[in-house]
Amino acid sequence: MKQLNKSLVINIIRDHRQISRVDIARETGLNRSTVTNLVRELMDENVVNTSQAEPKYSGGRRAEILELNYDSFKIVVVNIGRYTTTVGLVDIDANIKASRSFTTSVQASADETLRQVAEEIKALLRDTDTTVDEVRGIGVSISGLVNISTGVVEFSPNLKWKSVPVKAVLERELGIKTFVDNCTRCVARGEQWFGAAKGLKAFACVNIGYGIGASLVTDYRLITGAHWGAAEIGHITVLKDGPLCNCGKRGCLEALAGGEAIASRAKELIRSGVQTEILDFADGKIEKVTAREVSLAARNADKPALEIAREVGYWVGLGISHMVNMFDPSEVILSGGVSRMEGNFLDVVNEVVQENLMGNRQSPCHVIRGDLGEHAEIIGAATLVLSDVGFVPPGVKDPFFAVYNLDGDRVGSAANSLQLQA
Repeated sequence: MKQLNKSLVINIIRDHRQISRVDIARETGLNRSTVTNLVRELMDENVVNTSQAEPKYSGGRRAEILELNYDSFKIVVVNIGRYTTTVGLVDIDANIKASRSFTTSVQASADETLRQVAEEIKALLRDTDTTVDEVRGIGVSISGLVNISTGVVEFSPNLKWKSVPVKAVLERELGIKTFVDNCTRCVARGEQWFGAAKGLKAFACVNIGYGIGASLVTDYRLITGAHWGAAEIGHITVLKDGPLCNCGKRGCLEALAGGEAIASRAKELIRSGVQTEILDFADGKIEKVTAREVSLAARNADKPALEIAREVGYWVGLGISHMVNMFDPSEVILSGGVSRMEGNFLDVVNEVVQENLMGNRQSPCHVIRGDLGEHAEIIGAATLVLSDVGFVPPGVKDPFFAVYNLDGDRVGSAANSLQLQA
């Protein structure tokens, strides 16, 4: 209960920016002595500072005002992507203060990649004059099935990783508390805390880059599934006997609409002799063609590129419609490089979703682009550390805010110290 009360206090201070002990007691219903003791602990932990406010009346006493110690909140964030790995340093509002990147090699072992991540973090801390003791924690975003309780990547088809203890490795190498989650769940967290999903009770997030991932939030809570794979629409079959997917199956949504699939479709058209600006944006070199070049050509109204955008929009819309019919989110938020595809992509996605909704829904589900852009994963990774401190997403009033799987089991909470008995 003490940790729960502490979480209440720091969230109220965050929401108000500046507030007195008296006002905290009034808003929480806690007695003043409890608030005083909790604030003293938060000050000892360097979480809260005090300042003096001018008295309301002439001759009155200057009130002591509480505020978060923003300078003390230094969080290391990591996004391990298929092509690029980024490490960064952010503050309590997830503002990126510094970052470094390196090329991810699928030929490298998981241990080699994680050692490089650790070295890049050390270099980042040196560059920013930050000591290990000043870091509140490390948040890691990575694709695949991730056990958020243990920090183990159970399976990542795009990285070819199986049973990799990311949390344990980084904590051993750096001595900093580390939290790991799936990249699309991190995107959902980021949009819920700082972006397009602030205040939404139920929404879905679909992350379309090299592959396709999805996550689901209902009653403000992120759902993981019994085996960490809830809402993985990237690997639902949408075309029987379709193209081979990285997961080993055929006809997956990812194999038809992920970034790799888009590049393959464009190269196929070019090799067949179709005239398109896609190749021009790749400097005339077919091996350089990616989803980005398709998007740029679509923006120029290039017909083959627009046709690819329409095809991709159809498949993405079809996959999303299944999720909407099952879970009824109010919004579906798109993120990742492909989500920013030019041309008629987003219009087609929304059209297909509406065409495939069950019955006559009084309030249609809208598919929109997220607010956080290319930084969505690392901003979401920062919330893993903020949650451990005791923060909850802005606007969420439930002090028992937690992450649940589909069986209703609690698998993570606003802070590890807030683990409660079911």
